[in-house]
Amino acid sequence: MSATRRRFLAGTVAGAAAAAAGPARATQRVPLPGDGQKALVLTGGVNRGAYQAGAIAGLVEAAGLRDGQPLDYDLVAGASIGAMTAYFVATSQYSLLRGVWKTIASRELFAIKEPYRKITVSSSGVATRVGAALSLAFGLVDNVKGIVDPAEIQKLLAEVIDPARTIDIPVYFTATNLTHKRTEVFVMRGTGPLGAPRQARQDAILAPRRRPVRHPVAGNDVRAALLASAALPVVFDPVAVPNVDDPSKTDEFIDGGIADNVPIDVARRCASDIDIIAVDPPRELEEDETYANALDVGAAAFAIMQARIIQQTVKLAYAESLLATGTPLRGTDLEDEEIPLRIRYMRPDEVLPGELGAFEDLAALDAMWEIGRADALRGWLAFSPTRAFG
Repeated sequence: MSATRRRFLAGTVAGAAAAAAGPARATQRVPLPGDGQKALVLTGGVNRGAYQAGAIAGLVEAAGLRDGQPLDYDLVAGASIGAMTAYFVATSQYSLLRGVWKTIASRELFAIKEPYRKITVSSSGVATRVGAALSLAFGLVDNVKGIVDPAEIQKLLAEVIDPARTIDIPVYFTATNLTHKRTEVFVMRGTGPLGAPRQARQDAILAPRRRPVRHPVAGNDVRAALLASAALPVVFDPVAVPNVDDPSKTDEFIDGGIADNVPIDVARRCASDIDIIAVDPPRELEEDETYANALDVGAAAFAIMQARIIQQTVKLAYAESLLATGTPLRGTDLEDEEIPLRIRYMRPDEVLPGELGAFEDLAALDAMWEIGRADALRGWLAFSPTRAFG
């Protein structure tokens, strides 16, 4: 971007902020309820979540903490694999988080459902494989909603997610409600002497507002909601979770990263300081690629879409907070976003090792974890709207 264009855009933003705020006032802005609160936001990213886990380890190490001692955040928000990581952060279980990534390669997380497994087995014979492929193809337009058996992921969640665990830091994580065609935010409410006061402060801010829909979950619904947040469409069946307004009914949910891969909405309403851990480097650093099949093309298209969503979501949150500095914009659509944000972020400097989705590649997972830890020990980067983020 040229210097002239940067000056023009800076002047436009400054002029809009001044116009919105009205005439200059001698008094300082009255502190808002979320001032001083801090939020951690964890984006989605499939197996790139190993980078986030390493970054959490680095933050814990830098702060001199151990298991049972929470990081200095008032809330943590996540999407997809970031929602899983958020649970371990909220419950201060750092060793368990590391253990998950050390053992996950031994699990067959993406086993094809039994009727279609013969498609991938060359010894099953051409006719059998063609028959299974046709069955799957017709099923996808008939009654098949996902091709992967969720049993192994459900088993993993049952082993490591304890719904009765004390929540030191309230958790907010997104999932896409297919039934009602909207994004919803699941909430694991803060409990205990550390989590309950944090939750009370956020409740006071969020109570008058229902955007986006907030959905408290507890008990076994916690595991179902976490699975829903990471349930890639077509790969996994949609996950049934009780309806937020009528628990006798269920809604179907898929991956929260579809519409809200950087779940900053609740964070920016409750906190003035937001730290974001993303898992992809700037797009211009990625190598040119060619694609061998439709699955590769679909994955690439999804990644491009997610990068754009992240970039625009963060920039929009930042711009709206600028417009709201000075006199709060009462009576406008921006009223919910009236807290000026201070945003920091962390992301890889280079393309992470391994293939996207290759949870079985332990060497790559370990390498990503170490890169995340090293980045966290180096510290945060201050967000700038003139620097690409996506």
